[in-house]
Amino acid sequence: MSEKEQINNIKIAVIDSGINLKFSVFLIKGKDTEGGIDWNTISQQDTIIKDARHFCKLGHHNHDKRDTSVFDVMGHGTKCASVAGGISTKTKVFNTYPVTVTGSAPGADINVYKASWLQAKEMADGSDGHTEFEDLIDAFKAAIAKEVDVISISISLDESYLLENAIAVGSYMAMKSNILTVAAAGNNGPMHSTVLNTPPWILTIGASESDKKFTTSVLIGRRLFKGSCINLKDTDLLPLVVFPSDERAPLESNRLKKIFKQRIVLCDNEDQKKMAVKLGAAGVLYRDEDYSPFSRGNRALPSVWFTHEVVQEIRDYLSQNFAKKAKPMAKIYKSELVENSDPYKVAKFSSRGPGPSGMKILKPDVCAPGVEIFAAKTPSRKFDQYSISTGTSFACPYVAGKAALIKREFEKKGLKPSPACMRSAFMTTAFNPQREISIFGKGAGFVDLVKALDPGLVYDCSFTDYVRLLCGLEVEGRLKEKYEYDADGLNPIASEELNYPSIMVVVSTGCLPYKQSITRELTCIGPTFDSYTAKVEDKSINVDIKIEPTQLKFTRENPVQKFLVNFIVEIGWLRHDEFVTHLVWESNHHTVTIPVVIISEVSLSSLEAKR
Repeated sequence: MSEKEQINNIKIAVIDSGINLKFSVFLIKGKDTEGGIDWNTISQQDTIIKDARHFCKLGHHNHDKRDTSVFDVMGHGTKCASVAGGISTKTKVFNTYPVTVTGSAPGADINVYKASWLQAKEMADGSDGHTEFEDLIDAFKAAIAKEVDVISISISLDESYLLENAIAVGSYMAMKSNILTVAAAGNNGPMHSTVLNTPPWILTIGASESDKKFTTSVLIGRRLFKGSCINLKDTDLLPLVVFPSDERAPLESNRLKKIFKQRIVLCDNEDQKKMAVKLGAAGVLYRDEDYSPFSRGNRALPSVWFTHEVVQEIRDYLSQNFAKKAKPMAKIYKSELVENSDPYKVAKFSSRGPGPSGMKILKPDVCAPGVEIFAAKTPSRKFDQYSISTGTSFACPYVAGKAALIKREFEKKGLKPSPACMRSAFMTTAFNPQREISIFGKGAGFVDLVKALDPGLVYDCSFTDYVRLLCGLEVEGRLKEKYEYDADGLNPIASEELNYPSIMVVVSTGCLPYKQSITRELTCIGPTFDSYTAKVEDKSINVDIKIEPTQLKFTRENPVQKFLVNFIVEIGWLRHDEFVTHLVWESNHHTVTIPVVIISEVSLSSLEAKR
């Protein structure tokens, strides 16, 4: 690797399922990786993995000897580490598609802390790893002790929002030490109120599509239909049959076996697809009703998934062009890896907001590529060492790597950026395409590193600000005990008062007209100190938003300025209304944008009820 590619002194901690070092993306000097890395012969100067530890106090792991060490049995942690800092490596995915596998901050030092374990039953059913509160806290403590720049954690917990959630507590400890934690939003979309890892001191990441994608063509009769999945070769031209709609069909496996054998089967759902595969189908076409990123087909069997609309087009085409006795023929072609002309879409599986009840903070914060990401994988499986991975798990280390780059760039300017400062840089510069995308899916928008490196202004928060927020959320002293904070002399604040780079106003429709004023504070981090003018992008007849003052002048002597946002929601506001706009501060050099969402209590409760 050339000197230009190396990123000196950047340290990223990955808390996950461990590490498997049998990949050139982890080696600096092009060492031979045959058989993996032997720590007895390869020094830390030869690899980007600078620290690797495992934590398992209670012994809840599989008894495979490899799983009682830092070795990554699942492969998840290895993928995340390679996405965060892997060195650029040219390879072929599935031994077929030429790609360059590279980390977000290629060549950064990676510290790996294993706190997610597979139990025997989990290895059998393919479920996620097991974590314990103490192990996760110890992993955070290890990262803090090593003074890493950023912590990446692609583990999502369902535990109580703040009290019993180890990621919430551990990331709070990291924030106190001026370390940003970047965490995955979860893969439970597109339903609302499914977002996880939502404490305001965490940068919560949703998944968007990537700049490349796999497409698969299927010839049916004389017409081509485009779908997704990964098929490594063409099929023959084969008869196409439709999975019977009769409810008794699944019970008639012997009859179906004769129908499906050496045919391509059009299925309506995942269950039908599985049965068709089991009964000997030569290929399957199915509807994408399962939004899980982990069900993109069985590459051992040609398969293609389509949107609901395309499946309906196929059915219409069959009914219009083939008589009852006619037998349509179909062929599934080898998949193509192509440029994605429109990657700015929230992945369907990416968890949506709003966050936990009572916390008026928009989550997720931003979205980043998390679909079909090239990464190192467990090499014991079929094909090669590098594969594609999908999920918010991989959007998370992508942003963690970029956050480390931003931190180093800010430090070059003489700044000591807080975690909130780096979060603000991402959010206020995020890209927002000119089309309707749910605010609860995209958050502030899609990460734009170039702009985030020079945001102009930031919405900063101090440790004391978060303590004041915890005081406002306090439940019988339990939060104070868990988070060990000293609130003497501090006034509590509500969540909407936190200096966050988004604003969420919840309207009580029984009290219209509804009025609320919210204060925000901006800090100019240079290099230019300009005058900024405020504007609200979109207007609503029933919502009046006024900024006071509308102009702010920043100087080296006065780099911090406050402003007030006054909201008036008129009587014409409907019970289920939701209004989304953006508050923008503009200068000759920078545009600083935050999302604003105004939502009724009824509408918010309706979204939360769908959790």
